[in-house]
Amino acid sequence: RKLFRRKKHSCSMTKQRLPKESFEEREFSRYLNFAESIVVILDLALGDELGEKISPAFERMKSIYRPGKKKSLNKKEYRHYLKACLCATYFLLELYEPKDITKGLNAIYPGQKELTKSVSSRSRELSDLFTLNTNQLWQERYWKKAQSSLIELHKKSNLEALYLPEDPLDILDVIDIIDSILDLYGL
Repeated sequence: RKLFRRKKHSCSMTKQRLPKESFEEREFSRYLNFAESIVVILDLALGDELGEKISPAFERMKSIYRPGKKKSLNKKEYRHYLKACLCATYFLLELYEPKDITKGLNAIYPGQKELTKSVSSRSRELSDLFTLNTNQLWQERYWKKAQSSLIELHKKSNLEALYLPEDPLDILDVIDIIDSILDLYGL
């Protein structure tokens, strides 16, 4: 199951919610990377909704991260595509080699080579500067503060904490929780 090679850099709404108790730095880092992956796919969806003609202007103004692509998928297929994008983004934020993303996606989505090729290509648009520097430095500086804020936010909640598997190939165990988020945005 270990198809990925780590880069040589270091750091650290359904029935499951955000963590409400203390986690070790690495466990919490996985959670933050998962949350960031959700933000990235929502930004992708916004760019796609704006379309190929309008979205580049918003990208140049730094209102969106990446310009949109032409959507030729129905709603169900597009949701599947966004979930695969979430997986690929999560792999990148977990510092796996971009060239291994296709292998990982093929393991998670066997027999869907067209999807994995498209998603893998688009996920590589995520900046190395962000994955290797900005994201890592932010987490290193603020993970304890972010964790205590989440603990406070969920102090009275009786919902289970969201634990992410150590092996990113097990991401499908938790990825279905984003269905409610995609529902919220009509995706």
